[in-house]
Amino acid sequence: MILLCLFLGLACLWSGLSFGLQIPEYFLPSPLNVGHYIMDNWQVLGRHTLLTMLEIGGGILAALAAALVTGYWSYRSQKAQHGLMSFFLVMQAIPMFVLLPLFVLWFGADEGTKIMVVALAAYFPMAASLIQGLSQCPQVYKDLARTFHATPRAQWIHIFLPSAMPHLLNGIRIAAVHAPVTVLAADWIGSTNGLGYLIMLGHGRMQLDMMFACILIFIILALALNGLVIAIQRGILYWKTEQL
Repeated sequence: MILLCLFLGLACLWSGLSFGLQIPEYFLPSPLNVGHYIMDNWQVLGRHTLLTMLEIGGGILAALAAALVTGYWSYRSQKAQHGLMSFFLVMQAIPMFVLLPLFVLWFGADEGTKIMVVALAAYFPMAASLIQGLSQCPQVYKDLARTFHATPRAQWIHIFLPSAMPHLLNGIRIAAVHAPVTVLAADWIGSTNGLGYLIMLGHGRMQLDMMFACILIFIILALALNGLVIAIQRGILYWKTEQL
């Protein structure tokens, strides 16, 4: 609700600046012209938006799968758990934007490269959060599992993973913030599709209505992704709804 109010407030401010101050269209296009551009070019915008959504979704799902594998490995090995946490702390300090030109140079600027870059950007907060949650599993649960002679697999499924789920979901929430920005930056480096590519194309052609339309769609997409993650978090951690 707060984000919606903020979005509407910015839209009202935009309309006021555009119509009230009579700002030229080449400097600040009006919401009406941007809306007309979206309606006239909805097929092109829809195709590039869908591609951006697939890249973000594919990257996040790949990162989640890798984080779960890493978490299971760290659960089975205490040494791996301590080593991985130190590694993740170092890697999270390195901006993914620094590595983007190298990935484009090595693997090209196609959709697979962008999914890989998004997956890398999302993997580290997910895996670090999951391992932190596993290390904080209550001792009473571990003692109970040993009392009933639970197998390692059963302990992972019924005790450790559910106990670490709040931390993992927080990591997914952080990744959902980084993923759209990462794919946007990847579009700017040699790509020929995606919303980021259209923004750069509009900048080169001085088509501000095109740029604003893509930026508006991208903001809505990022807010929708964040809202989806929050909804999943509330659904899974229903007993902590009042804290989210």
